[in-house]
Amino acid sequence: MELSAELIKFRNRKEWLSARKTGIGGSDAANIVGVGYGSALETYAEKLGADPTEENEAMLWGRKLEPLVAQAYSQETKRKVEKFGHHFFRSTKRSFAFASLDRLIVEPKAVLEIKTSNYLKEADLEQEIPIHYQVQMQHSLGVMGLEMGSFAILLNARRLFWVDVQADQDFIELLFEKEAAFWQ
Repeated sequence: MELSAELIKFRNRKEWLSARKTGIGGSDAANIVGVGYGSALETYAEKLGADPTEENEAMLWGRKLEPLVAQAYSQETKRKVEKFGHHFFRSTKRSFAFASLDRLIVEPKAVLEIKTSNYLKEADLEQEIPIHYQVQMQHSLGVMGLEMGSFAILLNARRLFWVDVQADQDFIELLFEKEAAFWQ
């Protein structure tokens, strides 16, 4: 399957953070539609040059644990995953949209979204993945032109929960309409 996005790599985190001001990523999408950790106004200010939200302890540990979660996911599912370092994939259809993937699943070609949580419970996740996670995933699937994604969520630093999800094309189109209006 051919991707509908162009890979752009950056030398370091600072360069990547600066480049994020040139479009809308998955976490931005959740903020824009009102379900993220930040607001649309905060996202707007960041795109205009305000300092991005400072990394808190949860974000720091999530970033540090990401390689271990990816490895555990790969071992449990027998799926090979690929890491791209500081990067994003810019949509070839919507120049404002990009996705910074935690990992790309090689076969079947899919987005892997990695999370760590001390408050989510497996029983709740079996019912529904949190909406801000879903928005981020659907944004990334839309950017990449892929039909499938997978969440790997480390629960309470001791249990890996994972689930596959399908692209929802109707939702993706509505999401990109909201994002395009925001970007204007």
